[in-house]
Amino acid sequence: MLRDYGSQCWWCQCALPAKKLTLDHLIPQSKNGSHSLENLRLACIPCNSDRGNSLNPPKRLFSLNPKSTRGVRKHA
Repeated sequence: MLRDYGSQCWWCQCALPAKKLTLDHLIPQSKNGSHSLENLRLACIPCNSDRGNSLNPPKRLFSLNPKSTRGVRKHA
Protein backbone atom coordinates (compact mmCIF):
# COMPACT_ATOMS: atom_id res chain seq x y z
CA MET A 1 0.00 0.00 0.00
CA LEU A 2 2.89 2.36 0.72
CA ARG A 3 4.13 1.84 -2.84
CA ASP A 4 0.67 2.61 -4.29
CA TYR A 5 -0.38 5.50 -2.04
CA GLY A 6 2.86 6.81 -0.54
CA SER A 7 3.47 7.52 3.12
CA GLN A 8 0.58 9.93 3.58
CA CYS A 9 -2.98 9.94 4.81
CA TRP A 10 -5.44 9.20 2.00
CA TRP A 11 -7.95 11.65 3.51
CA CYS A 12 -6.01 14.76 4.57
CA GLN A 13 -2.82 14.11 2.58
CA CYS A 14 -0.56 14.68 5.60
CA ALA A 15 2.88 13.14 5.15
CA LEU A 16 3.79 10.76 7.97
CA PRO A 17 6.29 7.97 8.62
CA ALA A 18 4.77 4.60 7.71
CA LYS A 19 4.67 3.50 11.37
CA LYS A 20 2.30 6.41 12.17
CA LEU A 21 -0.29 5.44 9.54
CA THR A 22 -3.24 3.14 10.16
CA LEU A 23 -5.34 0.99 7.85
CA ASP A 24 -8.76 2.52 7.24
CA HIS A 25 -11.64 0.56 5.73
CA LEU A 26 -13.59 2.62 3.18
CA ILE A 27 -16.59 0.44 3.99
CA PRO A 28 -16.16 -0.20 7.73
CA GLN A 29 -15.93 -3.75 9.01
CA SER A 30 -19.04 -3.07 11.10
CA LYS A 31 -20.92 -2.53 7.82
CA ASN A 32 -19.58 -5.78 6.32
CA GLY A 33 -16.54 -4.14 4.72
CA SER A 34 -13.80 -6.53 3.69
CA HIS A 35 -10.05 -6.55 4.23
CA SER A 36 -9.50 -6.46 0.45
CA LEU A 37 -7.02 -3.95 -0.94
CA GLU A 38 -9.85 -2.19 -2.76
CA ASN A 39 -11.45 -1.41 0.61
CA LEU A 40 -8.31 -0.35 2.50
CA ARG A 41 -6.56 3.01 2.60
CA LEU A 42 -3.71 4.42 4.68
CA ALA A 43 -4.95 7.05 7.14
CA CYS A 44 -3.54 9.13 9.97
CA ILE A 45 -4.94 8.35 13.41
CA PRO A 46 -7.04 11.56 13.62
CA CYS A 47 -8.78 10.89 10.29
CA ASN A 48 -9.30 7.19 10.96
CA SER A 49 -10.64 7.88 14.45
CA ASP A 50 -12.90 10.69 13.26
CA ARG A 51 -14.53 8.45 10.64
CA GLY A 52 -15.34 5.74 13.15
CA ASN A 53 -17.75 3.37 11.39
CA SER A 54 -19.11 6.02 9.02
CA LEU A 55 -19.25 5.67 5.25
CA ASN A 56 -18.50 9.40 4.95
CA PRO A 57 -15.14 11.20 4.92
CA PRO A 58 -13.83 12.39 8.31
CA LYS A 59 -15.80 15.39 9.57
CA ARG A 60 -12.54 17.12 10.49
CA LEU A 61 -11.71 17.56 6.80
CA PHE A 62 -14.50 20.04 6.33
CA SER A 63 -13.06 22.27 9.04
CA LEU A 64 -9.59 22.00 7.43
CA ASN A 65 -10.79 22.83 3.91
CA PRO A 66 -14.56 23.37 3.56
CA LYS A 67 -14.50 23.22 -0.28
CA SER A 68 -12.88 19.78 -0.44
CA THR A 69 -13.97 16.26 0.46
CA ARG A 70 -10.30 15.47 1.02
CA GLY A 71 -8.39 18.06 3.06
CA VAL A 72 -5.04 19.53 2.14
CA ARG A 73 -3.68 20.65 5.50
CA LYS A 74 -0.51 19.09 6.89
CA HIS A 75 -0.24 17.89 10.48
CA ALA A 76 2.02 19.92 12.71
